[in-house]
Amino acid sequence: MDYMKVVVFVIFGIPTLMIAAALMALFGVVGSGAYAIGLSLSGSVAVASIMSGVAGLLLVFVLRYGVFRRLPFKRLETRVVWGWYVAFGLGFLVSPYLATLGMKLLGHLVGEGWHTLINYILCGFAPVGLALVLERLGICKLPGWDKD
Repeated sequence: MDYMKVVVFVIFGIPTLMIAAALMALFGVVGSGAYAIGLSLSGSVAVASIMSGVAGLLLVFVLRYGVFRRLPFKRLETRVVWGWYVAFGLGFLVSPYLATLGMKLLGHLVGEGWHTLINYILCGFAPVGLALVLERLGICKLPGWDKD
C-alpha cells in the first residue's frame, strides 16, 4: 500500500469533501428555507417554488460577487457564469416539486415531516448536479485557482 497516497488524501481530499458537504448543506438550507417561507406566506406551492428559484439566483449572485471575488480564483467568463444561474435557479425551482413527487410515491411509508428533509437534500444536490451536467455540456465551468 502506498502511504503517500493516503497522506495526500487525508491532507487534501478530506477537507475538500468537507467543504463540498458544507456548501451542499448551505444550499439545502437556503432552498428549503425559501420554499418554507414562501409556502407559509402565500399558501401556494407554485409561488413557494418560484421564491426558492429566486433564492437560488440570489445565492449565485452572492457567491459570485461576495465570496469568489475575495478568493484567488480565475475570472470566469460571462457565458460560463450564466450556466451557474441556470443551474441554481432551475435546481431550486424544481427541487420542491421533486420532493412533493417523492412524498407522493413514498408518503405512505414515511411521515409527513420527511417532505422537508427530502426537499432539503434535493435543494443541496439538484443545483450542483445540474451545474456538473452543464459543465459537461460546456455551458458552465467550475472556478479554478489562479496560478499566478
